[in-house]
Amino acid sequence: MPPPETMNNVRLRYTEEGVLDGYDVLFMDLFSSDFDTEMEPYHLTLEEAHFFFYERVVLSCDPSQGNCMVLRIQLPNSQLSYTRVGDTKWTWIGGKGNCWEYQDILYNNNDGLFYGVR
Repeated sequence: MPPPETMNNVRLRYTEEGVLDGYDVLFMDLFSSDFDTEMEPYHLTLEEAHFFFYERVVLSCDPSQGNCMVLRIQLPNSQLSYTRVGDTKWTWIGGKGNCWEYQDILYNNNDGLFYGVR
């Protein structure tokens, strides 16, 4: 899977010595899909990041099949993003209106679709 910093609202944070120290998450206005520059970024330690970026993850199939798609719920606001095996970045699933606060996600093998529960 691509690393978290491939999300367009995530920045790596380094110490003065150049050692990776954590992540800064820019908040997005979910209606306009623009960054909210008025709010202070959310600062994450490396330890906090794996819980923040991967609240829930669902795969469409065994990744060794090569056509696997991965859907995840990530904070803030329990938003969705996806990637495919071989992709180099995560793609945020946005839209106008209520595209956040997902509680669960699942994949249906019968119709080949992901479903989100809010």
